[in-house]
Amino acid sequence: IAVDSSGGVVIGTPGNGNTIVGAASDGIDVYDAGAGVIVEGNYIGQLPDGTPEGNVDDGVEVTNSSELVVVRGNAISNNGSAGIVLGAGSFFSGAPDVLISENTFSNNTELAIELNNDGPSLNDVGDGDGGANDTLNMPNIVDIVDLGGGQWDVTFELQVAPGTYTLEVFESDAPHSTGFGEAEIFLGSHIVTIGSYGEEVTITESGTAGEYYTATLTNAASQTSELNEATVIAEINRQPVLDPISNQVDAEGNTIVLTPVVTDPDGDSMIWTATGLPPGLTIDAATGEITGNLDFTSAGTYPVTITATDNGVAPTLADTTTFTWTITDTNRPPVVSPILDQTNDEADTVSIPSSATDPDNDNLTFTATGLPPGTTINPTTGEITGTLTYASAGTYTVNITATDDRTPNLADTTSFTWFNQILIT
Repeated sequence: IAVDSSGGVVIGTPGNGNTIVGAASDGIDVYDAGAGVIVEGNYIGQLPDGTPEGNVDDGVEVTNSSELVVVRGNAISNNGSAGIVLGAGSFFSGAPDVLISENTFSNNTELAIELNNDGPSLNDVGDGDGGANDTLNMPNIVDIVDLGGGQWDVTFELQVAPGTYTLEVFESDAPHSTGFGEAEIFLGSHIVTIGSYGEEVTITESGTAGEYYTATLTNAASQTSELNEATVIAEINRQPVLDPISNQVDAEGNTIVLTPVVTDPDGDSMIWTATGLPPGLTIDAATGEITGNLDFTSAGTYPVTITATDNGVAPTLADTTTFTWTITDTNRPPVVSPILDQTNDEADTVSIPSSATDPDNDNLTFTATGLPPGTTINPTTGEITGTLTYASAGTYTVNITATDDRTPNLADTTSFTWFNQILIT
């Protein structure tokens, strides 16, 4: 059937359409149409009982038409090229506007709907391209949630200008070979309004698990998009997103509580893991909280990776964030061992050991105040040695100090009483 430079032509009516099969070229050609051309309710490439009998080329071809053409409620299948193809391309001289609504498509060699005779018209940023139907961007399915009873919440991202649109949803048992839509069953039509480019809308639609959803979008000017990529009807797991963690600086011995923040669009719970944590820290697998006390041997720089993995519908998805954790050295003071009080006689030769430990194994220097005359302390070993003079009788309060070699120095002191008696000969 050919419509050439004519208007007011109606091919078929709902429930009483034509059977257009076996044509040596296109099933229906509409060229330079005037107002009021409607193609509706026809079987194009199949018999009414579904028996395949395709046309050699396209099911419907619309070219060089300045007036709106309506293609609605047809069954378009088994054709040797596209189901419906619109203007543009090397042999098209015009880019028509065509309302494509409530049709079903299956088993066409090329796409079900091909706006510019050039394969899938991928969405462009801003939707500013021209061509047939201004190559209106397709709706993108971003989430499917099972409501039970064969009902699903389907979320679409609409990469189109703000406004009101008609969203038509279809079901098929398999995608087209390109991965884009077939449309074997028309499920429903939904009026949606968005206030900004890229906004998401959620509709509730029937569907059979394991089959495939596809959809078209039609704007207020009655321009219809191509069918989007086919998406299997099943719960869609979306990736969690971890907030970045800034680089951390802490000192040895600090008590740490660090809680990463994750957002999961499906509300899934997380399993948390971490690599590269400084010694003394662990991550809670359920909450992600990093806690512990930094070891006093942990000074250094650590590249840390935190991973949050969801427990959603398989396959599970994860996100990671990385940061650097710098642990500065903490100097701890030495500890001098207590020394018992001492009693000696003048002229005694003495050797009193003193000792100290340093938790950082630093080198220590010993000093003393209040020693009786004739005695000294070894600055390396802390041993007090010498011979008490005959003028050393008396009571002495002796302070022994051990000082480490860090900057700044830390020290510890112990005291004891030393009583020296007068030697009577």
